[in-house]
Amino acid sequence: MGAIPGPPGHRLLGVVPAFERDMLGTPEESFAAYGDCVAYRFGPAWCSRPC
Repeated sequence: MGAIPGPPGHRLLGVVPAFERDMLGTPEESFAAYGDCVAYRFGPAWCSRPC
């Protein structure tokens, strides 16, 4: 099993700008694109969100 897929996001901020723009739409789009388990990068830290 490889790494959990997820959106690349901004180089320094991760996906914070996307979540600020659309807090509910960002996870929905990510689940549609990457599947049931998605990894998000918030700044320097990674966070996994299984559905």
